[in-house]
Amino acid sequence: MRTNPAVKRNFLALSLHTRLVLSHVLVTLISVVLVAIFAREAIYRAAREDAEHLMEDIAFAASKALEDPMKRYLNGVSSLDDLQQAATRLLGDEHNIGYALYLSDGSLVLDSDPDAPVPGAGLSPEVFMALESEHGEADLIRPNDQGLDFIHVAFVVGHAEEIYGVLDLRTPLQPVLEPARRNFLWLLFVALLVILGVGAVGGLLAQSLVAPVERLTIAADHLSQGDLETRVRPEGAPEMRRLTTVFNAMADQLQSTLQELRVFVANASHELRTPLTTVRLRVEALRAGALQDPLVAQRFLADIEEQVDRMSRLVNDLLDLSRLESGIDSGEREPLDLGNIASAVRDVFRVRAEESNIHLNWDVEGDLPKVAGDEDQMWRVISNLLDNAISFTPAGGRVDLRVKSLAEGRIVRLEILDTGMGILERDLPHIFERFYRTENTRQRKSRSQGSGLGLAISKSIVEKHGGRIGVTSRLGAGSLFWVEMPAN
Repeated sequence: MRTNPAVKRNFLALSLHTRLVLSHVLVTLISVVLVAIFAREAIYRAAREDAEHLMEDIAFAASKALEDPMKRYLNGVSSLDDLQQAATRLLGDEHNIGYALYLSDGSLVLDSDPDAPVPGAGLSPEVFMALESEHGEADLIRPNDQGLDFIHVAFVVGHAEEIYGVLDLRTPLQPVLEPARRNFLWLLFVALLVILGVGAVGGLLAQSLVAPVERLTIAADHLSQGDLETRVRPEGAPEMRRLTTVFNAMADQLQSTLQELRVFVANASHELRTPLTTVRLRVEALRAGALQDPLVAQRFLADIEEQVDRMSRLVNDLLDLSRLESGIDSGEREPLDLGNIASAVRDVFRVRAEESNIHLNWDVEGDLPKVAGDEDQMWRVISNLLDNAISFTPAGGRVDLRVKSLAEGRIVRLEILDTGMGILERDLPHIFERFYRTENTRQRKSRSQGSGLGLAISKSIVEKHGGRIGVTSRLGAGSLFWVEMPAN
């Protein structure tokens, strides 16, 4: 059955509370209507059956009592008046029950209401049914000449050897059904009270469900308007409490993310402002006359080139970090030998280590299990870690690069250990945050300052590959950076 679109739109336009209440009432109404239909039929049928059973009892007793009067009448011993008196004594006190007495040939002998037309024309159907019945009885509901329904019960007067006639009792159906109708009206009244009660209870239940949703809606509206402190107290059903808890967690995450974004923008602006300021000052100096001094001009141009390179690295790192954290990744993974990548990175940094008078040692375990990853990204992780180790290790120090397997070959672990200044304990929890620099950053020996994003990028890459990254360090005793990757 197709639903009228207008009705559907009107229903959907109602509030959730109203729809829930209407749903409760509608389900109850349908149930009550179905019960009422079956109950009405059952009540009316029970009333008819009770009336029929009562009339059968009366008819049975009266038919036995009328055997002798009928026999005497048929034998000419008594008159029709005597038969009338006998029938009146037996049935005259039965309220609303009329009777008719027929001979065995179907002719009417007497009727309790001579002025009323005999129901039907000719021999009554129930009389034929009683004469033909094995038990000598029959009951039937049929209308009279005026169209009013009557219950008829017919019993044979006599016995198996000799039948004297048939007693036909009748009573109007309407009075019989009147108590049933009153009972049915009371049932409908109770059903109406039930519907009203269900509506009231449904309203309370709907309110208990809708109230948390309304609070969540209001809180979400406040969040959309910038009120990041908005939270909702968990209440109601377990599912609503869980939804509220998830909403609060989402709000916490949103607030944290926006705060990190503000800090990130502020740090990025600061990092870009410094080289831009340097470039602007050098350009102003060159315009002011420094361009006439070749040595000064050359130095200023070198400074400008260095700051441009620094901004380029910073912008590239920002783009790479944004791409990693936003999930813009090819997702292509291939089996990699982390030992081979580490060896290749070591070869790139070997010359720089020698120039810095740093002993670069390496120890790669043979026959390492493969890891699933992107080779360029894993190269970058190892390069960032090794670059930091060499940059913060003083001349004469040592940097160890080790790759080995753990947990029976299920994990491949990369370690880069240096003998640098180490990291303060309070800095360790923040070392992988974007733009975070420790106090010993000024000890960096490289010509240009880093972007402060290398470790953050390394952490994102490792976690995107399902691995872990961490550091242990003690001030004055060097640092150990490690990466653990699941074997393929």
